[in-house]
Amino acid sequence: MARAKGLTRREIKYLIVLILGAFGFFTITGNSRIIDGDTIKIGQERVRLQGIDAPETSQTCRCGGQKVFCGKQAAQALKDFVADSEIFCDAKERDAYGRLLGECFIRRDGRKINLNAWMVENGHAVAYSHYSKKFVPNEEIAKEKSNGIWACKFDMPWDYRKKQRSKKRR
Repeated sequence: MARAKGLTRREIKYLIVLILGAFGFFTITGNSRIIDGDTIKIGQERVRLQGIDAPETSQTCRCGGQKVFCGKQAAQALKDFVADSEIFCDAKERDAYGRLLGECFIRRDGRKINLNAWMVENGHAVAYSHYSKKFVPNEEIAKEKSNGIWACKFDMPWDYRKKQRSKKRR
């Protein structure tokens, strides 16, 4: 059976992503779900919020003498802030786990809000300055105001992961 000459909408979207990807950047949007404080799933793609690092889901912090699940709080803060807003992400590359790396945004009150910056400035994530210095000013604001985890004692997420890997090797 002969196929019609025109491309389907899905094929056109796929070609656009391929072409824009060849230039090192494209925007992804669609049904989304918050995985953790620095990972969002849009459609079938996982997007890692580039330049930031949120506490791991199992990570705890000490706030006012209390043990707090700051990793779960980070994910919940992102989920609550996004609410029903449509998320769109400018992705540039993939990480070692196959996730897209990018900056994600929502529109609210006619403004475009950078979720990466929002997470850091509100103390739900730290600037991942090993990879990017872009969100260091947001982290300085969070520290100055003692926002989120900056009001607590905590391990940097990368140190926490290192400790967890070390425990598993024993």
